[in-house]
Amino acid sequence: MDQAFSTNGSLLRRWSDVTRRSADPDWYRRVEDAEAAAVELRIHHPSLIPGSLQTSAYARTVLSYGRPLDQPGEIDSIWALKTKRAERLLQAGDPALSAVVPEAVIRGCLGDSETVAEQLCHLVHLTESGQLRIYVVPDGVPTHIAQASGAFTLISFADRLPLAFTESASGGGLVDNPREVQRFSTLFGILQGWALSPADSVDLIRKAQHA
Repeated sequence: MDQAFSTNGSLLRRWSDVTRRSADPDWYRRVEDAEAAAVELRIHHPSLIPGSLQTSAYARTVLSYGRPLDQPGEIDSIWALKTKRAERLLQAGDPALSAVVPEAVIRGCLGDSETVAEQLCHLVHLTESGQLRIYVVPDGVPTHIAQASGAFTLISFADRLPLAFTESASGGGLVDNPREVQRFSTLFGILQGWALSPADSVDLIRKAQHA
């Protein structure tokens, strides 16, 4: 059809855009369904505050940096999905949330001063309210482990084998291969072993607030 109507690739590009947009909601729905049935989520991101722990302003800042070719409407659409997902996960009850975050991510929090202050305050509030257990990996330990692992979430259930969710700027995907899921679980355990205790982690975040 592109050749017949002499659209010089424009029709193909539009078709690609449509199929990409239709694929994104599909992976999002699959992750959303898995998280809704989960009893525990263990989250790690080597360079950002994990998505489910982001404030609205921080999430928009991340999207504006990470998707420079997207139109404002596309950014708004993805931002709305991220915000909805975060709000749902932070409701009372399951799943239990724990996260491992490098100290550099805390101290180098993205955004203007107001966005940074709000994001750090949000993390402290989540831990103090019992919604989150956070482990900060301090500077000076083998941070290459975190950098090499990429962003992932371990999703555990009461009645089935766990899954892993891998995340990138273009979306994400579920991993159900038991060996791969175990690899992520081992990585999380290693990172957690290097991290500060939850109490010391919150103290570090508080200090970053006033730095």
